[in-house]
Amino acid sequence: MPLFEIKNFTRYNTEDLIAIFDAIESRLTTVEPGGVYMYSMYSRTGKVDVQISSTATFKDYKPSQHFKLHRPWDNSQGRMVSVRIRQHIKATPGWKRDPDIRLVPPEMIHVDPLSALAAVEENTIPEEMLTALVTRIASLYSEGVDNLAEIVAACPVRILPKRARTVGAAEKHRVARAAARKAWSSGNYALNQINRYTEDFTREHDKAFSRLKRSKVIPNERELAISTAFEQFQAAHNDLLTVLAAACKDDE
Repeated sequence: MPLFEIKNFTRYNTEDLIAIFDAIESRLTTVEPGGVYMYSMYSRTGKVDVQISSTATFKDYKPSQHFKLHRPWDNSQGRMVSVRIRQHIKATPGWKRDPDIRLVPPEMIHVDPLSALAAVEENTIPEEMLTALVTRIASLYSEGVDNLAEIVAACPVRILPKRARTVGAAEKHRVARAAARKAWSSGNYALNQINRYTEDFTREHDKAFSRLKRSKVIPNERELAISTAFEQFQAAHNDLLTVLAAACKDDE
């Protein structure tokens, strides 16, 4: 059984895209669900491993520039070097494994007219773009796959005259809900940081009232208001963390 559900909204052949996934999965030693990439996040209960979405989508990407400047470290020269990289696929941060894959549409594949004219008869994406695509798909799995060049050679991707499917309301809603979960997950980390400071304040708050009690001081209205407000905040904060933990699970 495939580890990913494929949703293709581009003019690239769906069967060819699925063939890349199949070729990669045939080389894996880990079967589902462990074969899908997992990342770590931190909550009140500690480190939690979260699996990325098992729905891989392909949509259009229209960058404002054909190339981007990349500055990797060159050991042979002992310095950073500037390299122009063709943007066939929308890049993600190096640590991120995003199954939402954005590809330039066919009309943006080639920069110069001669290359575009020569590619008309082939009707497949160029090797440079295919290599980037295979590498990107391979990153969605929990284990590395060797010899990706063999998959590139064996899995050409054809260009179709029309889109495989259009982006309907259901897909827009799915994407919006996934984006909301990601935003809440980021906020969840901030809330857990607040939780640390809340614990610090709890200790100081208890010390303050212990000092009043030892001195036989009857708390006045403002001091009682501090205690009441803090208790309300603490309860609401804990409730919000619990609700977020449930809402942000990628279970759709």
